[in-house]
Amino acid sequence: MGKKKWKKIFKVILIILAILLVISLISFIRKKTSKHDKIEDFIDLKELVEYIGCDYYKSTASDEEGYEGDYYIKFSVDPIDESLPATNKLKYENVILSIEEFLKYKNVRIIDESRKLVIRTNCDKDKKHVDYTINGVTGYFKKKLAKVQVEQNKEKISNFNIVSPELNSIIKADWVRRSASLGTIDRPSTAEYKYDFYEDEGYNTRVIGTKIFNIVFEQNYNKEVISGVKPGMKPSEVVSVLGEPTYKRVENIENCDYIGYKLSSCYIFFSDVISVYPVVEFDETKNAQFAEAVSNFRKGGSKSDFIKKVTEIYPNYSELYSNEENNYTRICYPIYGFNIYLNDNYNLIDIYNNYQGKVDSNTTVDELKLGLKSISLVQTKFNKNAFEDEEAENIERSK
Repeated sequence: MGKKKWKKIFKVILIILAILLVISLISFIRKKTSKHDKIEDFIDLKELVEYIGCDYYKSTASDEEGYEGDYYIKFSVDPIDESLPATNKLKYENVILSIEEFLKYKNVRIIDESRKLVIRTNCDKDKKHVDYTINGVTGYFKKKLAKVQVEQNKEKISNFNIVSPELNSIIKADWVRRSASLGTIDRPSTAEYKYDFYEDEGYNTRVIGTKIFNIVFEQNYNKEVISGVKPGMKPSEVVSVLGEPTYKRVENIENCDYIGYKLSSCYIFFSDVISVYPVVEFDETKNAQFAEAVSNFRKGGSKSDFIKKVTEIYPNYSELYSNEENNYTRICYPIYGFNIYLNDNYNLIDIYNNYQGKVDSNTTVDELKLGLKSISLVQTKFNKNAFEDEEAENIERSK
């Protein structure tokens, strides 16, 4: 092929490239200079969706009855920003409402396959109003955010090396006093002070029913309970060994009178002593019975029947105080995460973060945490574990 022919071909290629470049420039300038003051300014849905900042893929006939089309896009952000956490509800609704305005308010599905989201719209054309669900859920953003917050607020479970032979024996015996290897009681518990003292060994135990509810290692125990930690160490010294605590009374560790950690087998608190409580296995049957008792009481059941039923279900309360003159009763169950207060003026059940299962026959504790339900009679204290209040009271009593 001659040089002249090659030159002609080269010129044709240059002309084609020039034409393509001009077309691209015109398109780019048009996009930059075109006004989008209203929905009608957009040529098609793809231009609209991409202008908002999302990716547009395709539209198809819907394979679900009642919808006039499926529109496949990719949102620019996730529904929930878990780092804050906060919702991106406004951004999502801007996209949904813009698409619906462009489509003249048709019932459609907007699908983000990358995030496994299916948004179904239900429109009132006359009022130009749009309702929607995401993955079949109404109020999706509020519920999703609440779930993230519940998950993030779950108590951290630490994994420490327990070196105390007494505590290891108690845990191995499932906290049953008679099965645990302990020393000789020097001073047994009394009605006023409910602990057995093992003075030579340097610890005290409180037994409720057949099980140890609390063991307190005093400073004269003089041995490590957790590897590297023994009674008498300041909370700040404990933190330097074990790391950031799960529980603390104040933010400044130097001013804390106690800190605490949750292990798989126990809760352990550090002040001038080391105080340990059991983690109990959730009993679904007993929880259902308690929830039914709460429901019956809320429907008008008597206080005496409620107290009788609750103490039959859970006989291992840490405190049952009654004042007949004031018709006042207080029952405390830190081990299950709730306390009950009853008198002539008010009735109240405090629910803590370590409560599990149902609160009444129709409501779970997770529904309360998610803000999906509220119950008269119930006060939530999800910012703390019930053992934190128990430990704080023990410290106050020891002063």
